[in-house]
Amino acid sequence: MNAIVIMAKAPIPNRVKTRLTPPLKPEEASLLYHNFLLDKLEQVKSIEAHRYVAYTPQTSV
Repeated sequence: MNAIVIMAKAPIPNRVKTRLTPPLKPEEASLLYHNFLLDKLEQVKSIEAHRYVAYTPQTSV
């Protein structure tokens, strides 16, 4: 069986998508990143493979 690994960061303001601030506020950039992750998870949902998410920081989940 194949596997898909999604590499991710916890969507914490000032820690993700920092190059989008400005024009976005840190909270808006982290919400955008959060939604990017949700979109990616939805995209891979129908693929027949083991699915994993590797994330940082380790204490974020």
